[in-house]
Amino acid sequence: ALEQGIAFQSAIANNLPQLSGDAVMLEQAVLNLLTNALLHGGTGLTQIELNCSATADGVVIAVVDNGKGIAEADIATAMAHFGQVEPSMGSGLGLPIALAVAEAFGGSVTPKSGKGQFSISMVLPIR
Repeated sequence: ALEQGIAFQSAIANNLPQLSGDAVMLEQAVLNLLTNALLHGGTGLTQIELNCSATADGVVIAVVDNGKGIAEADIATAMAHFGQVEPSMGSGLGLPIALAVAEAFGGSVTPKSGKGQFSISMVLPIR
């Protein structure tokens, strides 16, 4: 992010609950979310945030950027295996892998696109 002149901020809560699952796969899922923001945020992208917080029954990991976002009509394509909204250097597997990891943890992934902001949240329950 710094090499591209993009501000990166993180807010990770203290005392997050212990999750049960594959730590390497969770790391890869988060890296995929961050990489997707960098690769697909567009020329107007100037900021990416990584937020991790606790809920009553789990953890929420969210990546938020101020890039071009994804049209609501294209979100299903972006979440599909090998799905690409537009031609890119990616393989179309970043978001599906993040979704598969979240589901392996018993959780979910929720993308939200709004004017001037795109966010994707992984909600992971405590088991």
